[in-house]
Amino acid sequence: MMHRWWLFFDDSAFDIKIYRFMFVMFPRVALFVFTLALAGCAGPRPLGFGDDPSGVGQHQQVFVATTRASDGKEHTFNGERSGSLTYAKYTVSVPPGHRPGQIEWPTGTPDPNRHFVTVGSEEFGSSKDFRAAIGKAIANRAGDGREAIVFVHGYNTSFAKGLYRLTQMFHDMRPPGIAVHYSWPSSGTTSGYVYDRDSTVFARDGLEQLLITLAGSGVSRIVLVGHSMGGFLTIETLRQMAIRNNSEINNKLGGVVLISPDIDIDVFKAQASRIHPLPKPFVIFVSNRDRALSISAKLTGRTERLGSLSDISALNDLNIIVINTSNFDDGDATNHLTPATSPALISILNGLPRSDLAGSLSDLQENQGLLSGTVTISNRITEIVLLPDAR
Repeated sequence: MMHRWWLFFDDSAFDIKIYRFMFVMFPRVALFVFTLALAGCAGPRPLGFGDDPSGVGQHQQVFVATTRASDGKEHTFNGERSGSLTYAKYTVSVPPGHRPGQIEWPTGTPDPNRHFVTVGSEEFGSSKDFRAAIGKAIANRAGDGREAIVFVHGYNTSFAKGLYRLTQMFHDMRPPGIAVHYSWPSSGTTSGYVYDRDSTVFARDGLEQLLITLAGSGVSRIVLVGHSMGGFLTIETLRQMAIRNNSEINNKLGGVVLISPDIDIDVFKAQASRIHPLPKPFVIFVSNRDRALSISAKLTGRTERLGSLSDISALNDLNIIVINTSNFDDGDATNHLTPATSPALISILNGLPRSDLAGSLSDLQENQGLLSGTVTISNRITEIVLLPDAR
């Protein structure tokens, strides 16, 4: 079925003309076909609980805060909304033959030699217990090892998928801090786009509460990473906190990264205008080959979303860094999470000093030699266009 989906979105002139014709003449039919095409692919998968008695896999610890409802099984959650925030911790084993950018999903009985396997889980009774667990995890760390990297997943993401995606990203990119996943109540279905949009609004208070809890846990700083619709949730939460003059995390917020943000550009500018100042660094990954955002733009009657932005001047003089990954298409079929699913791009990002992606503008200019591509500065915006042979 994945092969058919590729044909539906093939970049040949013939298929694109049919695709455009369907959306112009029969938008509801086109959306229905698109939904059926995706629905025919693998649906939500459960967490694969198991053991790794021989220690063959590499274990990754992930802290979780979720506003999802429990599905009645121990330490697992569904797409329904919960009025309370649940805190937990999971340990996931990554198989020795893991391929960068991939999630080796369990099929049948989880095998640590071949699959991602959840080998440990624990729920905390309160935010105080969660803070204590975070403090224990960073107790023997120094410097950047004491930072918390908070991942906010996107649309059509089950609890298991979000948890395993963050595990994969941390395993492949090896950032120095601890992994924290904010799992908001996505339906985990392709037909749940509107439900998911509403859920991002519902989930703002939970993300704010998590950030406040982390700020009081002893971490040195917090880096927010929002993907797709999770980018909208991330910025909405920061805007909400700014309007309420909630400054509890200001001295701990060490940066924001938006990957393929599914946000209307005018809406983003309005959101950003209320956040003074924008966290530094503020990084946006964009691609004009993002098929998922192309669909989202069509559904909203616009030509592009923030994550497919083609002209950085549209963002006026915002102090941000835009990283263009349009030259990479070796990740997932939609090119919607390329920084985490493209082996070539993962290799490049891992090979660059941290300051190149999150440092000052002077650092970026001085280190252009490390990038195969271009670094353009317009007003206060820096655009980096990466090429596959960059080092």
